[in-house]
Amino acid sequence: MKREIRIVISCDEGFVADTLREFAGKYEDEFGDWYECEHGSGFLEFVNVPDPEPSLEDVFTAKRESVLSERDRKQKERLDMQDEEREWINETLPKLKFLEQHGFSVTKYFGGFVDGWPYNYIRIDKSDAMNCWVEIEGSTARRKDGTIDHVSPIIYNTEVLTLDGLIKKIAEW
Repeated sequence: MKREIRIVISCDEGFVADTLREFAGKYEDEFGDWYECEHGSGFLEFVNVPDPEPSLEDVFTAKRESVLSERDRKQKERLDMQDEEREWINETLPKLKFLEQHGFSVTKYFGGFVDGWPYNYIRIDKSDAMNCWVEIEGSTARRKDGTIDHVSPIIYNTEVLTLDGLIKKIAEW
């Protein structure tokens, strides 16, 4: 609520400016609410004025900006995840290239986004054995415990493995 002042002046015809000037001078000097002037009288009334309600357009604009900023934040977060995964894959891939000398193929796959999440992985495939493959997911980049996220038809997804543990499993193929 804002507080505004309304000035009500009653004065003789033609003397409005003189009365207003005299009224203002008396207000400065006396600080009262009621004044008698030469050509009339006046008083101050303090009125509480409610703040205007925001327009529907303002409400819409504020909500839309908050939704867009949240959407932008999430998109940036996912793009950062994708960059992090791709960097991890590019750093890890050379460490696994030795497997090619033992009949495996080692490839990277950058799939963009699937269901809104980054989809990147390294695939290790035994070419002469059917269904002997494993994909090391790029989301491994965010794991802080040294374990990897993996998908394979012959290694249980629930099995907790490190990269060393995975290499030992692959050696059995």
